[in-house]
Amino acid sequence: GVRVLSNVWIITAHCIVFTLNSVGFHDIHGLANFRQIGREALVSARFAVDTFFWISGFLATYTMVVKLEAHWFPMKIWIPYAYAKRFLRIVPLYAFIIFFYRYVLIVMGSGPYWEMFDEEFTGNCDKYWWTNLLFINNF
Repeated sequence: GVRVLSNVWIITAHCIVFTLNSVGFHDIHGLANFRQIGREALVSARFAVDTFFWISGFLATYTMVVKLEAHWFPMKIWIPYAYAKRFLRIVPLYAFIIFFYRYVLIVMGSGPYWEMFDEEFTGNCDKYWWTNLLFINNF
């Protein structure tokens, strides 16, 4: 249902945007066509990602309510437990992705733009990797 439509919307938008930003694409008239309001909604796909946030929040709340009704956990115990459980579920994979992105991916690539990619996207990883693991990198 909603997840399928959101996925299709996101994939379509990424295909269009990556094509428009690719090396060798010089169709100015094609680019101007996406400035119309209907096509801009297709390309931006901002609300498609928001549906996943909404579904995740709804399911987390529903699960919390079901478990609170079944076990009668006090709220002051349940909320820290829920945050800790989610943190421990996300952080190991996130740490692996940061490690892979910083140390493995850079030796896998080649080409004329590869050094620019390495410097631009992984420049601060050595210094600020820990802020990503604590989820404070946006502050």
